[in-house]
Amino acid sequence: MIITPIQTRWNDMDPFAHVNNANYVAYLEIGRVDYCVRRLGVTELYAVPFLLARIEVDMIRPIEFGAGVEVLTCVSKIGNKSWDFLAFIRDSKSKEDFARARTVQVAYDHRRKQSQVIPESLRSILHEDWKSYQEQ
Repeated sequence: MIITPIQTRWNDMDPFAHVNNANYVAYLEIGRVDYCVRRLGVTELYAVPFLLARIEVDMIRPIEFGAGVEVLTCVSKIGNKSWDFLAFIRDSKSKEDFARARTVQVAYDHRRKQSQVIPESLRSILHEDWKSYQEQ
């Protein structure tokens, strides 16, 4: 499980002084990239071991200007070639959710341009994080 602080920017806002819904997806991406760097040790573009295949977002309440925001990203399911991240965009102080999301990642070899079975080294990290999520 990774917690990523998000700095909301002026241009994230809509005319109602809320973060525009499209930016929620960008915040989730920041969380996935942070997961790749901190948990998987990714340091270059081709080292990202997956492609995003699906994203589902449930908007719960608006993020208003000045709110402290963080994204919690955790592994919730592991398959043969894919895994799910469960993510929460939440208030960094109260921990109340602004949105909940599920994304499906497909293990992918970028040089060969094809999906692949999750490599064992990646699977062991994902399993460790899945187990940690299950214990919560």
